[in-house]
Amino acid sequence: MIQRLQTLYLFFVFIFSSGLLYSSAGENTITLFSSYYGFILSPIVTIITIVLFKKRPLQIFLCFVLLLLQAIQIGFYIKAFQPTAGFGWTEYVVIISLLNFILITLARRGIRNDENLVRSIDRIR
Repeated sequence: MIQRLQTLYLFFVFIFSSGLLYSSAGENTITLFSSYYGFILSPIVTIITIVLFKKRPLQIFLCFVLLLLQAIQIGFYIKAFQPTAGFGWTEYVVIISLLNFILITLARRGIRNDENLVRSIDRIR
C-alpha cells in the first residue's frame, strides 16, 4: 500500500487537510466551512481512499470527490482573499487547498495508470 507513489500523495493531502481542520478551530470560517463539515470531509475521504488501494476504480472516483471538495473550498475562500490586507488565515487555506488539489490530481493520474497497466496485463493473459 505505501510503496505506491500515489499513496504518498494522498498521505500528504491527509496531513495538510488535518492541519487545516486543526487550525480552523479558532478562526472565522466561511459558510459551509463554519460548521467544520468541509474541513472534516477531506481528511476522512482521503483516509478511505488510501485504505481502498485494491479497488482502483473506486479510488479514482473518490479522488474526483476530493477534487470537488478542494475546488469548493478554494471557491469559498478565494472570494474572501484580500491581497492588500496581508498574509492571513484565508491565504493559508487557499494555498494549502491548491497544493492539495495538485497532489490529488497527481494521485488520480497514478491510480489511473495502475488501472490501465492491470487491464493491459489481463488482456495479454
